[in-house]
Amino acid sequence: MCLFLSALFTATDQIVRYLDAGIPVVVESYFARCLTTHRAFGARLGIALPSDLPEPVTYQLTCAPNERLRRLAQRDSAMTKWDILAEQSAQSLTEATDTWTTHHIDTTATNPADVVRTILSLNTSEAEYAYHQPLGADPDVLSTVRTRTE
Repeated sequence: MCLFLSALFTATDQIVRYLDAGIPVVVESYFARCLTTHRAFGARLGIALPSDLPEPVTYQLTCAPNERLRRLAQRDSAMTKWDILAEQSAQSLTEATDTWTTHHIDTTATNPADVVRTILSLNTSEAEYAYHQPLGADPDVLSTVRTRTE
């Protein structure tokens, strides 16, 4: 949990720079999810977050249980101990996630473009800030994570 929090605080510095420059930011996971997940996994650290963190609009992408199992079976990698723990804790994770404000988006019968359209339709006041280039068209949007090759 501390490793994830450290990474989030580091990412927040860059997020704030983008937001200050008027550039919208999409983050796969932020503080609420990190703390919620680790509490559901048994972490009992008392964490007080700074009050000046950016407050995101949050979306929980869900799908029907049978679709979830189908998608999990199609993954190319084996399940890690964390994946297994998440599956064992799925109900408590769902209940914990419901304690913070989030928009639930059912992705069962949709494709990624439909999900984006749904999200944009929920945020009509923020739609003018949406980045309308195709994914991968700009090196700063969903850019690759550099890894060490040694």
